[in-house]
Amino acid sequence: MKDQRMTGEHVYASLTKTQSAENIYTNLHEKVWEFPRENIVINEIIAKGSYGNIAKSEAWNIADTRGSTTVVVNIFEENPIEDERITLLNDVDMMKSLGSHPNVVDLLGYCTIDDPILLIFEYMPNGNLQKRLQNSRELETSSYVNLTTRRNTLTNYDLLSFSYQCAMGMEFLEWKKYMHSELAARNILMNNRMICKLSRIGLARDVGDKNRNDTITQKHLYAKWMSPETLLENVHTIRSNVWSFGILLWEIFTLGCEPYPNISVPELIESLGKGHRMPKPGQCDTQLCVLIKEDV
Repeated sequence: MKDQRMTGEHVYASLTKTQSAENIYTNLHEKVWEFPRENIVINEIIAKGSYGNIAKSEAWNIADTRGSTTVVVNIFEENPIEDERITLLNDVDMMKSLGSHPNVVDLLGYCTIDDPILLIFEYMPNGNLQKRLQNSRELETSSYVNLTTRRNTLTNYDLLSFSYQCAMGMEFLEWKKYMHSELAARNILMNNRMICKLSRIGLARDVGDKNRNDTITQKHLYAKWMSPETLLENVHTIRSNVWSFGILLWEIFTLGCEPYPNISVPELIESLGKGHRMPKPGQCDTQLCVLIKEDV
Protein backbone atom coordinates (compact mmCIF):
# COMPACT_ATOMS: atom_id res chain seq x y z
CA MET A 1 0.00 0.00 0.00
CA LYS A 2 2.93 2.30 -0.47
CA ASP A 3 3.74 3.26 -4.07
CA GLN A 4 1.41 0.74 -5.68
CA ARG A 5 -1.64 2.23 -3.92
CA MET A 6 -1.45 5.51 -5.78
CA THR A 7 -1.53 4.79 -9.51
CA GLY A 8 -3.48 6.01 -12.54
CA GLU A 9 -3.21 8.38 -15.49
CA HIS A 10 -2.23 11.91 -14.52
CA VAL A 11 -4.53 13.86 -16.79
CA TYR A 12 -4.97 17.33 -15.34
CA ALA A 13 -2.78 20.33 -16.11
CA SER A 14 -3.35 22.97 -13.43
CA LEU A 15 -3.61 26.71 -13.60
CA THR A 16 -0.63 28.64 -12.25
CA LYS A 17 -0.30 31.77 -10.22
CA THR A 18 1.24 33.53 -13.22
CA GLN A 19 -2.29 34.06 -14.54
CA SER A 20 -4.01 37.34 -13.86
CA ALA A 21 -7.19 37.52 -11.84
CA GLU A 22 -8.95 38.89 -14.95
CA ASN A 23 -8.06 35.80 -17.02
CA ILE A 24 -9.19 33.48 -14.25
CA TYR A 25 -12.50 35.31 -13.95
CA THR A 26 -13.01 34.81 -17.70
CA ASN A 27 -12.50 31.05 -17.32
CA LEU A 28 -14.84 30.86 -14.33
CA HIS A 29 -17.67 32.66 -16.08
CA GLU A 30 -17.60 30.58 -19.27
CA LYS A 31 -20.07 28.04 -17.89
CA VAL A 32 -23.17 28.11 -15.73
CA TRP A 33 -21.23 27.73 -12.49
CA GLU A 34 -21.70 31.40 -11.66
CA PHE A 35 -24.82 31.47 -9.47
CA PRO A 36 -27.09 34.50 -8.88
CA ARG A 37 -26.17 35.91 -5.48
CA GLU A 38 -29.75 37.03 -4.91
CA ASN A 39 -30.90 33.37 -5.04
CA ILE A 40 -29.02 32.50 -1.85
CA VAL A 41 -30.41 32.94 1.66
CA ILE A 42 -27.79 32.66 4.42
CA ASN A 43 -29.51 31.06 7.42
CA GLU A 44 -26.90 30.07 10.01
CA ILE A 45 -23.14 30.37 10.49
CA ILE A 46 -22.03 26.86 11.45
CA ALA A 47 -18.24 27.25 11.46
CA LYS A 48 -15.41 29.70 10.98
CA GLY A 49 -12.85 28.64 8.38
CA SER A 50 -9.36 29.81 7.50
CA TYR A 51 -10.67 32.37 5.01
CA GLY A 52 -14.09 33.26 6.38
CA ASN A 53 -17.37 31.79 7.57
CA ILE A 54 -19.20 28.60 6.62
CA ALA A 55 -22.99 28.89 6.60
CA LYS A 56 -25.96 26.58 6.25
CA SER A 57 -28.05 28.26 3.56
CA GLU A 58 -30.86 27.89 1.04
CA ALA A 59 -30.25 28.18 -2.71
CA TRP A 60 -33.08 28.62 -5.20
CA ASN A 61 -33.01 26.65 -8.46
CA ILE A 62 -29.45 25.42 -8.19
CA ALA A 63 -27.83 22.47 -9.99
CA ASP A 64 -30.89 21.68 -12.12
CA THR A 65 -33.10 21.46 -9.02
CA ARG A 66 -36.30 23.47 -8.89
CA GLY A 67 -37.19 25.32 -5.71
CA SER A 68 -35.18 25.57 -2.50
CA THR A 69 -32.17 23.34 -1.78
CA THR A 70 -30.29 23.26 1.52
CA VAL A 71 -26.61 23.95 0.83
CA VAL A 72 -23.42 24.97 2.60
CA VAL A 73 -21.83 28.27 1.59
CA ASN A 74 -18.22 29.25 2.20
CA ILE A 75 -18.22 33.02 2.64
CA PHE A 76 -14.75 34.44 2.03
CA GLU A 77 -13.41 37.68 3.43
CA GLU A 78 -14.20 40.78 1.42
CA ASN A 79 -11.58 42.70 -0.56
CA PRO A 80 -8.70 40.20 -0.39
CA ILE A 81 -5.32 41.33 -1.67
CA GLU A 82 -4.56 40.49 -5.32
CA ASP A 83 -2.37 37.42 -4.62
CA GLU A 84 -4.99 35.95 -2.28
CA ARG A 85 -7.72 36.57 -4.84
CA ILE A 86 -5.72 34.85 -7.59
CA THR A 87 -5.01 31.88 -5.32
CA LEU A 88 -8.68 31.58 -4.36
CA LEU A 89 -9.89 31.84 -7.96
CA ASN A 90 -7.37 29.20 -9.03
CA ASP A 91 -8.75 26.93 -6.31
CA VAL A 92 -12.31 27.54 -7.50
CA ASP A 93 -11.35 26.73 -11.08
CA MET A 94 -9.64 23.55 -9.89
CA MET A 95 -12.70 22.42 -7.92
CA LYS A 96 -15.06 22.79 -10.87
CA SER A 97 -12.65 20.87 -13.11
CA LEU A 98 -12.50 17.85 -10.81
CA GLY A 99 -15.94 16.63 -11.73
CA SER A 100 -18.19 14.56 -9.49
CA HIS A 101 -17.43 11.48 -7.39
CA PRO A 102 -19.64 9.65 -4.83
CA ASN A 103 -17.02 10.17 -2.11
CA VAL A 104 -16.17 13.82 -2.72
CA VAL A 105 -18.40 16.73 -1.63
CA ASP A 106 -19.90 18.37 -4.73
CA LEU A 107 -19.30 21.99 -5.64
CA LEU A 108 -22.71 23.22 -6.86
CA GLY A 109 -21.80 26.75 -7.89
CA TYR A 110 -20.15 29.99 -6.86
CA CYS A 111 -20.49 33.76 -6.79
CA THR A 112 -17.26 35.44 -7.90
CA ILE A 113 -18.39 38.59 -9.70
CA ASP A 114 -18.60 40.71 -6.52
CA ASP A 115 -17.28 40.42 -2.98
CA PRO A 116 -17.53 38.44 -0.87
CA ILE A 117 -16.73 35.41 -3.01
CA LEU A 118 -19.11 32.54 -2.20
CA LEU A 119 -18.58 28.83 -2.82
CA ILE A 120 -21.73 26.68 -2.72
CA PHE A 121 -21.46 23.01 -1.74
CA GLU A 122 -23.91 20.18 -1.17
CA TYR A 123 -25.18 19.97 2.41
CA MET A 124 -24.09 16.93 4.43
CA PRO A 125 -26.62 16.54 7.29
CA ASN A 126 -24.74 14.03 9.45
CA GLY A 127 -21.72 16.17 10.24
CA ASN A 128 -18.14 14.95 10.12
CA LEU A 129 -16.68 11.48 10.55
CA GLN A 130 -14.64 12.41 13.62
CA LYS A 131 -17.74 13.35 15.62
CA ARG A 132 -19.61 10.27 14.39
CA LEU A 133 -16.77 8.05 15.58
CA GLN A 134 -16.50 9.80 18.93
CA ASN A 135 -20.24 9.61 19.47
CA SER A 136 -20.14 5.84 18.93
CA ARG A 137 -17.31 5.55 21.46
CA GLU A 138 -19.41 7.36 24.06
CA LEU A 139 -22.40 5.10 23.36
CA GLU A 140 -20.26 1.99 23.83
CA THR A 141 -19.12 3.13 27.27
CA SER A 142 -22.61 4.23 28.37
CA SER A 143 -24.26 2.21 31.12
CA TYR A 144 -27.67 2.89 29.57
CA VAL A 145 -28.26 0.71 26.52
CA ASN A 146 -31.44 0.72 24.46
CA LEU A 147 -32.43 0.09 20.85
CA THR A 148 -31.28 3.56 19.75
CA THR A 149 -27.88 3.07 21.37
CA ARG A 150 -27.36 -0.26 19.62
CA ARG A 151 -28.45 1.19 16.29
CA ASN A 152 -26.01 4.13 16.56
CA THR A 153 -23.02 2.08 17.72
CA LEU A 154 -20.63 1.43 14.85
CA THR A 155 -19.59 -2.09 13.86
CA ASN A 156 -16.27 -3.20 12.38
CA TYR A 157 -18.09 -3.45 9.06
CA ASP A 158 -19.01 0.22 9.35
CA LEU A 159 -15.40 1.16 10.06
CA LEU A 160 -14.15 -0.83 7.08
CA SER A 161 -16.82 0.79 4.91
CA PHE A 162 -15.73 4.28 6.00
CA SER A 163 -12.11 3.39 5.26
CA TYR A 164 -12.97 2.05 1.80
CA GLN A 165 -15.09 5.08 0.90
CA CYS A 166 -12.31 7.48 1.92
CA ALA A 167 -9.81 5.45 -0.11
CA MET A 168 -12.05 5.68 -3.18
CA GLY A 169 -12.29 9.45 -2.83
CA MET A 170 -8.52 9.74 -2.48
CA GLU A 171 -7.95 7.45 -5.46
CA PHE A 172 -10.18 9.76 -7.52
CA LEU A 173 -8.16 12.83 -6.49
CA GLU A 174 -4.91 11.05 -7.32
CA TRP A 175 -6.26 10.08 -10.73
CA LYS A 176 -6.98 13.77 -11.27
CA LYS A 177 -3.42 14.50 -10.10
CA TYR A 178 -4.41 16.36 -6.97
CA MET A 179 -3.41 16.09 -3.35
CA HIS A 180 -5.73 16.61 -0.41
CA SER A 181 -3.81 18.80 1.97
CA GLU A 182 -5.96 18.24 5.06
CA LEU A 183 -6.94 14.57 5.02
CA ALA A 184 -8.33 13.84 8.49
CA ALA A 185 -11.55 12.48 9.99
CA ARG A 186 -12.75 16.01 10.83
CA ASN A 187 -12.72 16.81 7.09
CA ILE A 188 -14.76 13.77 6.04
CA LEU A 189 -18.46 14.66 5.90
CA MET A 190 -21.40 12.25 6.01
CA ASN A 191 -24.81 12.32 4.39
CA ASN A 192 -28.02 10.77 5.72
CA ARG A 193 -27.12 7.38 4.22
CA MET A 194 -23.76 7.15 6.06
CA ILE A 195 -21.84 7.90 2.87
CA CYS A 196 -18.44 9.51 3.52
CA LYS A 197 -17.31 12.38 1.31
CA LEU A 198 -14.01 14.24 1.31
CA SER A 199 -14.37 17.94 2.01
CA ARG A 200 -12.01 20.94 1.98
CA ILE A 201 -10.93 19.97 -1.51
CA GLY A 202 -10.22 23.65 -2.11
CA LEU A 203 -7.03 23.05 -0.15
CA ALA A 204 -6.00 20.31 -2.54
CA ARG A 205 -3.00 21.10 -4.70
CA ASP A 206 -1.71 19.98 -8.06
CA VAL A 207 1.17 17.54 -7.59
CA GLY A 208 3.41 19.46 -9.96
CA ASP A 209 2.82 22.85 -8.32
CA LYS A 210 5.99 23.13 -6.28
CA ASN A 211 5.46 26.83 -5.63
CA ARG A 212 2.54 26.06 -3.31
CA ASN A 213 4.47 24.01 -0.72
CA ASP A 214 5.22 26.90 1.64
CA THR A 215 1.59 27.99 1.75
CA ILE A 216 0.39 24.44 2.32
CA THR A 217 2.67 23.52 5.17
CA GLN A 218 2.63 26.81 7.01
CA LYS A 219 -1.06 27.64 6.90
CA HIS A 220 -3.17 24.58 6.28
CA LEU A 221 -1.66 21.34 7.44
CA TYR A 222 -1.81 19.87 10.91
CA ALA A 223 1.42 18.32 12.06
CA LYS A 224 0.05 15.05 13.43
CA TRP A 225 -1.33 14.12 10.02
CA MET A 226 1.83 15.15 8.14
CA SER A 227 4.34 12.73 6.68
CA PRO A 228 7.96 12.91 7.89
CA GLU A 229 9.11 14.45 4.60
CA THR A 230 6.52 17.20 4.94
CA LEU A 231 7.52 17.91 8.54
CA LEU A 232 11.25 17.77 7.92
CA GLU A 233 11.70 18.92 4.33
CA ASN A 234 8.54 20.89 3.52
CA VAL A 235 7.73 18.41 0.72
CA HIS A 236 4.16 17.31 0.05
CA THR A 237 3.44 14.66 -2.60
CA ILE A 238 0.99 11.85 -3.35
CA ARG A 239 3.07 9.64 -1.06
CA SER A 240 2.51 12.17 1.71
CA ASN A 241 -1.24 11.62 1.22
CA VAL A 242 -0.70 7.88 1.65
CA TRP A 243 0.86 8.61 5.04
CA SER A 244 -2.06 10.85 6.00
CA PHE A 245 -4.46 8.09 4.95
CA GLY A 246 -2.70 5.78 7.40
CA ILE A 247 -3.30 8.31 10.18
CA LEU A 248 -6.95 8.52 9.08
CA LEU A 249 -7.28 4.74 9.35
CA TRP A 250 -5.86 4.94 12.88
CA GLU A 251 -8.47 7.60 13.72
CA ILE A 252 -11.26 5.42 12.34
CA PHE A 253 -10.29 2.29 14.26
CA THR A 254 -9.76 4.15 17.54
CA LEU A 255 -13.22 5.73 17.13
CA GLY A 256 -11.93 9.25 16.70
CA CYS A 257 -8.99 9.41 19.09
CA GLU A 258 -6.34 12.08 18.54
CA PRO A 259 -3.17 10.67 16.94
CA TYR A 260 0.04 10.94 18.96
CA PRO A 261 -1.72 12.25 22.09
CA ASN A 262 0.26 14.25 24.66
CA ILE A 263 3.23 14.81 22.39
CA SER A 264 4.51 18.13 21.06
CA VAL A 265 5.40 18.71 17.41
CA PRO A 266 9.19 18.83 18.05
CA GLU A 267 8.92 15.60 20.03
CA LEU A 268 6.82 14.06 17.26
CA ILE A 269 9.39 14.91 14.60
CA GLU A 270 12.17 13.38 16.68
CA SER A 271 10.22 10.22 17.55
CA LEU A 272 9.12 9.62 13.96
CA GLY A 273 12.74 9.92 12.87
CA LYS A 274 13.58 7.17 15.35
CA GLY A 275 10.89 4.90 13.92
CA HIS A 276 8.21 5.41 16.58
CA ARG A 277 4.69 4.49 15.47
CA MET A 278 1.35 4.49 17.31
CA PRO A 279 0.11 1.25 18.93
CA LYS A 280 -2.42 -1.06 17.29
CA PRO A 281 -5.99 0.26 17.71
CA GLY A 282 -8.19 -1.95 19.88
CA GLN A 283 -10.84 -2.52 17.17
CA CYS A 284 -8.31 -3.24 14.44
CA ASP A 285 -7.35 -6.80 13.48
CA THR A 286 -3.70 -7.69 12.93
CA GLN A 287 -3.89 -7.83 9.13
CA LEU A 288 -5.35 -4.33 8.90
CA CYS A 289 -2.85 -3.02 11.43
CA VAL A 290 -0.02 -4.23 9.17
CA LEU A 291 -1.67 -2.31 6.33
CA ILE A 292 -1.87 0.86 8.41
CA LYS A 293 1.78 0.63 9.46
CA GLU A 294 2.81 0.29 5.83
CA ASP A 295 1.40 3.81 5.50
CA VAL A 296 2.64 5.28 8.76
